[in-house]
Amino acid sequence: ILQKGTIDLKVTIGEEVFDGQVVRPLRSVNPNQSVYAGLIQAIDSDGENTSDYEFGITSLANKRELLQSGDPVQFQVDSKGRAANIIAVRKKLKATVDAIKGPFGFLKYEVEEGKKLFFHMSEVKDNASLASGDLVEFVLVTNQRNGKSSACSVTKLSESHCQQRPERLISRLRTISMDEGGPKLTVTRQPRGPDGTKGFSSDFRTARKSGIFSD
Repeated sequence: ILQKGTIDLKVTIGEEVFDGQVVRPLRSVNPNQSVYAGLIQAIDSDGENTSDYEFGITSLANKRELLQSGDPVQFQVDSKGRAANIIAVRKKLKATVDAIKGPFGFLKYEVEEGKKLFFHMSEVKDNASLASGDLVEFVLVTNQRNGKSSACSVTKLSESHCQQRPERLISRLRTISMDEGGPKLTVTRQPRGPDGTKGFSSDFRTARKSGIFSD
């Protein structure tokens, strides 16, 4: 039996920040690999590969980050020789919002032909409210399990300047569009009364007393 205090559970993290590249992701990202831990290869200022550092889910600065093979990262090293505070350094892209549907959104950025890029609203920074036409900045990631791409770290840059049609107008236009195939009435001339005048004569517009009939 180990005596109390013989196991040092305290882990410290060094201040130096290293540049590196993911050479093996976590098994949760790539279920085909047998090893659970991911592996980062440090890169020095000359671009040469130096030491390797393993990492786990707790090593990520953002626990929801899906690090993939080839991703450039910055990290620190803890007292156990493992990578810590790992931050992905991915290229940032820009696009406009195509549509928002509840907790999901789509960007006007095609990864596959004819398909808009998907993102979850939980990926929007600062809980910003997004609408169609807003300009955003994002990072493109691909899930190695299913091969599907999505946007993460979505940052709102500016709002759309286009005035959207009110919902009631859209509904009215939709109704008119649906009725276009029905019969139409075309007026070729203004209707006239029996005496040739336009509409009703002034005599028909005069006030009449109730209960009294006239010929």
